[in-house]
Amino acid sequence: MLKPILILFFGLFIFQSARAQKQDTLLYYVKNSGAVTPNKDSADYFIFIMPLDSATKLYPVNEYYPNGKPKLIGLSQTRHYNALIFEGSCISFFSNGKKQSIVNYTDNSPGETTRYYPNGKLYTIEKYDAIKLHSLLTECRDSTGNILTDNGNGKWIEFDKDIKNEVEEGQVKNSLQDGEWHEIINGVAKYVIVYKQGVFVSTTDTSRRSGEGIFIAVDKEPEYKNGGLPGLYAFLGKTINYPPDAKRNGIQGKVLITFVVEKDGSLSDVKALRSPDKSLADEAIRAVMLSPKWIPGMQGVRPVRVQYTIPVSFRL
Repeated sequence: MLKPILILFFGLFIFQSARAQKQDTLLYYVKNSGAVTPNKDSADYFIFIMPLDSATKLYPVNEYYPNGKPKLIGLSQTRHYNALIFEGSCISFFSNGKKQSIVNYTDNSPGETTRYYPNGKLYTIEKYDAIKLHSLLTECRDSTGNILTDNGNGKWIEFDKDIKNEVEEGQVKNSLQDGEWHEIINGVAKYVIVYKQGVFVSTTDTSRRSGEGIFIAVDKEPEYKNGGLPGLYAFLGKTINYPPDAKRNGIQGKVLITFVVEKDGSLSDVKALRSPDKSLADEAIRAVMLSPKWIPGMQGVRPVRVQYTIPVSFRL
């Protein structure tokens, strides 16, 4: 029975694709990594970006799993898959068809967010405070429906993006992280992080003691506001001045730049990890430091500090 259903879905999919092209709808086959693939058979999901809606002045965005079930329904200010700026209510779904989250966006900044377990039961209700740069944790329940946090007070459990593995747990007071929280790795509570009313105090993770934890992998990667990575490289292309001595001596190559995207979207600790020449490294650092603020990375619905690395090319 599954094969005829899939044949029917892809038949409709091809029909929609042909119709979409006529209506100037954009269609992308996308991997979970965010990379676009030309082959729908190797895609993890499909993105349809519809023409501008005359009533909302926004672009309807619809994502689908290969099994034909919806993955996301939302509206965006832009129409490029790698630089969507969501506005209004955005609904995400698990591959089993159950709702995963409902997020209310303003300029791609999440407001009130409701998340669900794969079994359909309520998981959390949170609200991101864009001024104070933290999330107000209102309600949390376990997968059976038992209330753990009520009206901003109680125990909180944080799962990974797919709601499969627990990654953090701790106490919430007045809607903010408070006291000892435990970072869980492979099912074991490995590090203790201490908060005081949402403010990081200390941690047993020695790699993070110089300041609030810096993440390498997060649920939602930080993003350059004006067009994602293509927009960033366009900005760097206009900003970089090729060092005269390096140009005269025929020095070229890639500079590997690393930096931290802070919770407010600013960049800090910009440095070169590798470069064919110091002058190229200095110029790449200078240009990256001039970057406008980014959209910060998110762990759950909390903005976090994220380590980010990019190659910057110098070609004669």
